Amino acid sequence: MSAIAIISLTSAIAGGLFAAYVDFHNNEVRAPMLVILVTTFLLGAAYPRLAWLYALLVALCLTAAHLIAPTFGIQPLYPSSSSPFSLLFAPFQPR
Repeated sequence: MSAIAIISLTSAIAGGLFAAYVDFHNNEVRAPMLVILVTTFLLGAAYPRLAWLYALLVALCLTAAHLIAPTFGIQPLYPSSSSPFSLLFAPFQPR
């Protein structure tokens, strides 16, 4: 794996953690979605071969932050009423 790929994967993880930070300190969904969109777009434009992996890493970092943060006593300012696992199945839920 090349150095640019390692740097971009590390940037994807950092972007996912930043999206989690924004999500924990905001009451709307637009701000973390903007962070996710910008992060994955910029990384995908820079190194398109791993674009699918960037999206996966950012989503997993966001979900992992919601699962791990309560262990350390960190709570979102505006907690959601659903489980963090429901984020993984959101596209498959009936309307």
